[in-house]
Amino acid sequence: MKTDSKKDVVVAELIRLTNEDQYKEGDRLPPERELAKRFGVGRNIVREAMISLEAMGLIEKKERLGVFVKHLGTEDVKVNLEQMQLPPAEFMRLQMEVRMFVCVPAVELAAIRRTEEDLRKLWECHREFSNSPVSTPEEEIVNSKWESLLHHLETEAAHNQILSRINESISGLLERNNSFAHHHALNNDAGWFAYIREQHRQIIEAIENREPDVAGAVLKKHIIDSYDAVKKNNPLLLAGPKVYWELFEKTPM
Repeated sequence: MKTDSKKDVVVAELIRLTNEDQYKEGDRLPPERELAKRFGVGRNIVREAMISLEAMGLIEKKERLGVFVKHLGTEDVKVNLEQMQLPPAEFMRLQMEVRMFVCVPAVELAAIRRTEEDLRKLWECHREFSNSPVSTPEEEIVNSKWESLLHHLETEAAHNQILSRINESISGLLERNNSFAHHHALNNDAGWFAYIREQHRQIIEAIENREPDVAGAVLKKHIIDSYDAVKKNNPLLLAGPKVYWELFEKTPM
C-alpha cells in the first residue's frame, strides 16, 4: 500500500470516529504513538494525517497541550467541491482564480489581525516545509502538504470565521492541486522549491511586520509564478480560457 493511501485511511478513520462521537469537539486526541499503534501504521503516517486534518479545519494543535478536535462534520459546500468532476486543466485554472480571490485579501487582513500564536504556527510550519526534502515523488507529496498547510495558516490568521469556513472548503482542493502540479510540472524547474520557500518566508515576515500591501503583493506573485511555471512546463494542464488577470490584461501587483 502506498504511503499516501495509508494516510488517507487514517484521515477517514479519524473523521469517522469524530462523526460517531468517539472523539467530540474539544476532546484531545491520543498521542501520535498511540494512534500509530491503533491504526497499525508508522508515526510519520499519523503525522501526515494530522497535517491533512488541520488543513481541513478538523483539529487544532495547541502548544504543550496536544491535538484537539476542532470541528465535526462536513459542510455541504466541501462535499460539493470534493465531488466536482472537472478535467485537470479546467480544475487547475479555476482553483488558481479562486485562490487569487480568497487568499490574497486574507493575507492582507492577516497582516493586520495576526496574533503571536498565529506567527508561532506560521514559522513552525515554514520550518517543516523548508526542511522537507523533494528528491522522490513520495517526498514531493509530503512537501506539497506542508505548503498547503502553510497557505491554510496564512488565511486563518485573518480571523474571519466565514472566511475560515470558505478556506476549509477549498483546502483539500489546494492540497490535491499542489501534489499534482508539483509532480507533473513544477519540479521541472531547478530551484523552484527554494524559490517558493523564500516567497512564503516573505509573506510571513510581512504578516509579522504588519505590512498588508507587501503580504498581498508577494502572494499574488506566488500564484502568478505558479500558474506561469505550470503553463510553461505542461501547458495542457492549463488549456482553456485565460485566467482573469490575463483576460483583463493586467498583472495584479
